[in-house]
Amino acid sequence: LTGQLVWFGSFDEKVYALDKDTGQQVWSVQLDGGVFTSPACVGNLVLAAGRDGELACFEATYAVQPKQ
Repeated sequence: LTGQLVWFGSFDEKVYALDKDTGQQVWSVQLDGGVFTSPACVGNLVLAAGRDGELACFEATYAVQPKQ
């Protein structure tokens, strides 16, 4: 949970950001090889490990779809 967003990884190989009040999806990002761990929030960053060993880092923002 960061600010207005709730983050989670899914079996469909994506990391999702949902609005904490409405539950509506704000955006999602596909991780190559799938999501291995729950996302961790550090400051204004969200980190997620992929099954392929890659660590993805996203800015924890409401309005912008993150770039990989």
